Amino acid sequence: MGFILKSIMGSLAVLSLPYFDRGIRIRDSRAGLKLFAVMVGINFILSLLLGGLLKITYWLTLGTGYVVVNCILLGVCADLVDGIEFDSFFSIFRGGLILSIFWILLSLLI
Repeated sequence: MGFILKSIMGSLAVLSLPYFDRGIRIRDSRAGLKLFAVMVGINFILSLLLGGLLKITYWLTLGTGYVVVNCILLGVCADLVDGIEFDSFFSIFRGGLILSIFWILLSLLI
């Protein structure tokens, strides 16, 4: 049940990014859901390969490493999915920051 709830909330967070930053454009909900699915897949693979290293980085940087990883992940996944556009690096950074804050709040609630 937790996975389904996190998936629904995560997809809503990705789809709401253009409302928080005008530099982020998602063509339609299908492109947003594809972006979310690609992000989850790559995040899963990264956590399997580099799980311990990522957790240490998160603790040493007091959570700012989480924002950096989300920004890189968002930029890479947007290149893989058609229909996602960012105006600048700062749009990617703000989108990664918004997703990081959302995931931290969601993990505290669930």
